[in-house]
Amino acid sequence: MADSVDVWIKGILAPLLDDPNALQIDTMRPHPESETVEVLIRCAKSDVGRVVGKHNHTINALRILARAWAGRYHHE
Repeated sequence: MADSVDVWIKGILAPLLDDPNALQIDTMRPHPESETVEVLIRCAKSDVGRVVGKHNHTINALRILARAWAGRYHHE
């Protein structure tokens, strides 16, 4: 599951970045029994603003899409 989340997020974010090769996505479960997956996004310092977006709109939209994706594939 984590691999598909990584690929999905990279597919969304990479076209927005000046340096898509610097994009790294890491996933982890905060608790072994939890179904929640935390996603850590790393990118070039110059691209942080593009990932976050003006007034956090880009990252908030990504969160909404991730929740929809999780619901569709029965993950949280």
